[in-house]
Amino acid sequence: MEIQGGYVMGTTMKKTKRPTPVALYGLTHVLHLELVMQKVLVMLPLVDLDAFLTTLHPHKDLKWLQEESELWKELLIMHFGGRRELTSAQASEDGDSDAGEDDESTEEPVMRTVWLPKRGYCLEMHEFVLSLEEYEHFRSHFRIVRDDIGSITEIEGNQIDAIAFPTNPYLHNPHMGVAAVVFRRAGEELDEHVETLEMVLHPGEAHTTPGFGTGVRSLIHCHGPHLHQPDCFEILSQTYTSVLEEAMEENTKVLALTSISTGNFGMPIPDATRVGVRAIQSYYRKHHRWDTTVAVVCYEADVYEAFQDTLQKTLAAFNT
Repeated sequence: MEIQGGYVMGTTMKKTKRPTPVALYGLTHVLHLELVMQKVLVMLPLVDLDAFLTTLHPHKDLKWLQEESELWKELLIMHFGGRRELTSAQASEDGDSDAGEDDESTEEPVMRTVWLPKRGYCLEMHEFVLSLEEYEHFRSHFRIVRDDIGSITEIEGNQIDAIAFPTNPYLHNPHMGVAAVVFRRAGEELDEHVETLEMVLHPGEAHTTPGFGTGVRSLIHCHGPHLHQPDCFEILSQTYTSVLEEAMEENTKVLALTSISTGNFGMPIPDATRVGVRAIQSYYRKHHRWDTTVAVVCYEADVYEAFQDTLQKTLAAFNT
C-alpha cells in the first residue's frame, strides 16, 4: 500500500486525516504547559507545592500527573530524602489487598491532600502524598522546648495533662536528677503511692500513676538503659515507645517528657536525642490519627540544642 498526496493508493481511494495546524498547536501547547508545570513543581518549597496543587485542583485536570513516576521520585528525594516504603495493603490502589495482612499494623491517615485522585495514580505519587501527610502530622504535633519540668504547665497555650520522666526500677524517689524534680513537684502523696506498688520496671518499660500535686492528670515513669548495657540504643528506643503507648492508653492530649538516659545513665546526647526523635517520629507514622502533642522539655542548653539539631535533620530527610 502506498500513500500519495494524502490518499491511500489501492482498490479504493480514501482520504487520510492530517492534524490541522490548530490541533498541532493545541498539542504542542499542552505538552509545553506540562513541562512548565513539572519545572514549577520541582522549584517550589514543600509547603508552597502543596498549596499550589490544592489551589489548582478544582480548576485543572491533573490526570497527566498521575503517571509521572520520575517526577514524583525526584520530589520524594528532594523533600523527604528518598522514597517511602509502603506495605502491600498501602501499595494497593483499592487498599484491600490480602498481601498486607501480615505487615506491621499501620493506620490509614485521614487524607488532607485534596488533589490526590481516588485511583489510577502511580506508586511514587502515592508514596509522596503519604510522606507529606506523615510529615505534616509529625511536624505539627511534636515540639522541643527549653523549660523546667518542675514548673512548666502549658505547651503553646495548651494545658499539659501528662508528664513523663526517667526513674529507677522501683519507681521510688531517687532524690537526684529529673525524677527528684518531679517528685518534689508532686508532693508527699506520690512518695506514699509508689511505696504501695509491688512492681519492678525493666529497662524499656513505663508505668503510669496519678499526677498528685503536679497539676497534671498523669505521671508516666519510665526506666531507660545505661550506656554500657547491651543493646542500649534499641532499649532506649523502646523506652520512648513505651512512654507514648502509656500516653495513648491514658488518652493524653498534651504530653511533656524529658530526655531519657542522657543524665546519670551516661548515654551520649547526640546519639540519644537521635534515637528519641526517631522513636517519636515512628510512633506518629504508625498512628496517623493520634492527635496528641508531644513536647520534649529540656532544662540543659546542650540537650535542647541537640534535640533541635536532630529534629531539623529528621525533617530534612524524613524517609531515611
